[in-house]
Order: sequence, then C-alpha cells, then structure tokens
Amino acid sequence: MADENAPDAAADETPAPQPSPLPPPSDVTIPKEEQYYTPIFIITATFGALFIILPLIVRKGPYKGWVTIYISQMNPLLGPRMRNTTVAWLAHKIGNPAKPASIGETDTNKS
Repeated sequence: MADENAPDAAADETPAPQPSPLPPPSDVTIPKEEQYYTPIFIITATFGALFIILPLIVRKGPYKGWVTIYISQMNPLLGPRMRNTTVAWLAHKIGNPAKPASIGETDTNKS
C-alpha cells in the first residue's frame, strides 16, 4: 500500500530549463565600432599566418633568409605620408599644438 501522505514521484520532477535559442542571424546586431575592427582582425590573422608559416615551409638554402627579409619589409619604410595640415591637426588634438617657426629658426640658416 502506498502512503497517502507521500508526494507523487511525478510532482517532484520539474522540467529542466530549456536553453534559450539563439536569435536568427538577421536579429544579431554588431555595434558600429566593432564592425570596423573585423577587417583589421582578418587581415592581421592572414598575414600573421603567412609570416609564421611561410618561413617554415621554405627549405634551408640561399633563399630562406631572402624570404624572411622580404616578408619583414612588406610595410613601407617611410611610414604614413601626411600633409602639414594633418600633422598640425593631430598635434592640436593630442594637446601639443605646433608652434610656427620664425624666420631665424629654420634649418636652412645654419652656418
């Protein structure tokens, strides 16, 4: 005989919480700031993989050093080229305003 005061076994079992389904891809919004970083991450990962794997693939010989040096020189040697107005604006924005040089302070007047 079953005890009438004992709770039913079915009453003790509560359904397990279901994980919430992921929203459809059309509902996922990426913040605008993060959208600009995606191409940078992809390009960095691609070139990083090439720069690490390519020197390992090239057999030991006269060209191994050449490949390594060539890969390391892929960026321009002179860096970005900016107009004077751009440099002055950047200096102003970081709090270091450029001071105009007087005629006597130019490099061409050195003796």
